[in-house]
Order: sequence, then structure tokens, then C-alpha cells
Amino acid sequence: MPELKTAVIILGIIVGFCLFLLLGGYFGKKLEVFRVVIGAAIVAIIVIIIFAIYSAWYLITQQA
Repeated sequence: MPELKTAVIILGIIVGFCLFLLLGGYFGKKLEVFRVVIGAAIVAIIVIIIFAIYSAWYLITQQA
């Protein structure tokens, strides 16, 4: 398992890519791009939930 600092960096990279896709969809104004943005938003939500669970588990097990 990666350390918490590495997990935060990975989370930032994934969310950053999703934000760039969102900006591309907004400025591109094409339906196909918005489908990609919706997919990226779903991936970002899943990653954030997984990160929250992982960070809670990591912090609990480090204190034991």
C-alpha cells in the first residue's frame, strides 16, 4: 500500500485530469465531450470515496 503522501499526489493527478476534461467539455460544447466529462466525474467521485476510505484506514492502523 502506498503512503498517505503518495495517495494524495495520485488523487490530485486524477482530479486534475478530470478538471481539464471538464474545461474541455465546457469550451468545446460538443455532446460527445460532455459524455466524456460525465464519465470523468463518475471516476472522480469513485476515486474520492476510495481515497477517503483508504486514508481513514491508514490513519487508524498507524495509531494502533
